[in-house]
Amino acid sequence: MKKIFVIYGLIGVVLISSLIYLGFQGLSDKTEELYGKALDLSKEVEENLWKDFNFGDYPVAIRQRNTEYVFRKEEMRKRTPVLPVIACTAYPVDGEVNVFMLSKEELDTLGDFAEGIGNEEEFLINQFGLDKKKMIDEQYLSIMYHEGLHAYQLKYYEKNLMNIAKDEYKEIDEKEVLRRVDEEAIVSYYEKEGELLYQAITTQDDKESISLAKEYVSARKKRIQFLEKHWKREELEVLKEQEHYYELVEGTAKYMEEQILKYLEREEIVEKYLKTIKELQEGKQKYYNTGMGICLLLDRFNISWKKDAFRNPIPLNERLEDALEGL
Repeated sequence: MKKIFVIYGLIGVVLISSLIYLGFQGLSDKTEELYGKALDLSKEVEENLWKDFNFGDYPVAIRQRNTEYVFRKEEMRKRTPVLPVIACTAYPVDGEVNVFMLSKEELDTLGDFAEGIGNEEEFLINQFGLDKKKMIDEQYLSIMYHEGLHAYQLKYYEKNLMNIAKDEYKEIDEKEVLRRVDEEAIVSYYEKEGELLYQAITTQDDKESISLAKEYVSARKKRIQFLEKHWKREELEVLKEQEHYYELVEGTAKYMEEQILKYLEREEIVEKYLKTIKELQEGKQKYYNTGMGICLLLDRFNISWKKDAFRNPIPLNERLEDALEGL
């Protein structure tokens, strides 16, 4: 995976221009209230959802126009924005990983924004789409926790995650690789995988879930076998790296979103999240969804996976395959 440096001109310009008409008001009481709710959830999330991850451990910089309001539990201070783009992300500031968010009002106004993670040398971000409707409070909280998990990843496991990509393939154009996976001959494989993964998650029958999960693993291998015949070895290795990285880093973060929404009893939104697994999306976004799906299956099969997810960052699909051997 090539290092994508912090220059992110086009989206930055688009997002900044989108904010011109928002006025000059300070941070709203609503956004402060939502940060407080996120903080209130932190102990329960750490105890019941992800051990050792406490949202309250990270400063949260919420941007409203040209000011960042930096919250650290009950304290708040203002500063000039740190990033050159408007983004929801995690990024180190003065040696400490910060969570970056937009205010609730600005996210309601934007149709899309930059999202991802970054360190002092690279900034791996993606354009992230939102429905044109205003998001509900629970969605805002879930995005806070998505970015909070990125902060946890960076604070403790940055080297492990950034080393998933191998330098020997740095000459391969990863954007071209991602474009090619959306070609018609390959899409049919992804569609079958997505349907099997979705069914394995949503079926009420545990034995059927295991059977469908095994079919999913098999279908995924068939896609790789097809690509082995039609792609260069180096191109396929880059694709495997990208699937590994985005399923592990972004898939777990999307899983966190889904779990927060489930905890907050927004089942109608949870259903939409699950449907994204079988609704094939272009480029790397599909791996956010499959990564989330694999996490949900590991939970369903009572597999203890979170402790080692980033400490020993093997691909999530391999973790699932290993788990299925004992079922």
